[in-house]
Amino acid sequence: MQFIHLLYYLWASRKQLTAFTQTQENQYTERERSTVVWLSQLMLGFYVLTFLALAFLILSPWLGLYIRELDFLYVIPMVVLTYLISYRSFQHVSLFQRIETPEPQPADNRNGKKYEKSALTPEKALQLKERVKDYMQSEKPFLNNELTLRGMAQELAIPPYQLSQLLNEHFGKSFFDFVNSYRVEEVIDYMTREQRRKVSLLEAAFACGFNNKTSFIRYFKKLTGQTPSQYFKAR
Repeated sequence: MQFIHLLYYLWASRKQLTAFTQTQENQYTERERSTVVWLSQLMLGFYVLTFLALAFLILSPWLGLYIRELDFLYVIPMVVLTYLISYRSFQHVSLFQRIETPEPQPADNRNGKKYEKSALTPEKALQLKERVKDYMQSEKPFLNNELTLRGMAQELAIPPYQLSQLLNEHFGKSFFDFVNSYRVEEVIDYMTREQRRKVSLLEAAFACGFNNKTSFIRYFKKLTGQTPSQYFKAR
C-alpha cells in the first residue's frame, strides 16, 4: 500500500510538472528552466528507487534472497538521494525562490487559432516590434539573468500575452530564444572588447545574462552553429 501511495504521488507530481512545462517556455527564463530540469531529475531518481525496491520485494522471496535483518538496506538509497537533494539545494538556492504564475492568455486554441481573440492588430504589432527592438538595444534587459516575460512586459507597459504573441509571430522566436539570442551577441561583443584582459568564456557568459554553462553553450551553438570554443578559436 505504501508503494501504491508513493507511485500515485510521483505520477501526480509528474502531471503537475508537465502542465507547468507546457506554459513555461514563453513565460520564464533561465532560473525556471533550471528548476524544471532539476525537478525532472529528482522525480526520475525517486521513480528508479521505488521500482527497484518494489521489484526486490516482489522477487526476493521467490529467489530466496530476502533477509529480514537487512531491511535497513532499503533506506540507504533514500538517504543518499536526500543528501544529494540537500547538496544541490545549497549549490542552487535560487531553485527554491518563488516562481511567478503566468498570465492567462485570451487565446482560442481550437483549429490552431492560438491568437484569434487577441487585441494585437497588425498595425499595433509593427509599432510594438520597433519598441521592443529599441528597448533591447538601449536598455539591454537581457543582462539580468532573472528576466521574465512578465517583467519585460511590465517595462514595455503591455500585457504579457501580447508580448508573447509578438515574439512568436513577428520575431519567430519563443521568449527563451529571443532573449538568449541577444545574450549570445553580447557575449561575442564582450569577448571582442575584453581581448586584452583575456577573460574566460564562462565569465563573459555570466556577465551577459546567462546563469549556467549548459544553457550558454546550447544557445550559442544554436545561433552560430559552433560551440563557443570553436567559434572564438576560428576568429
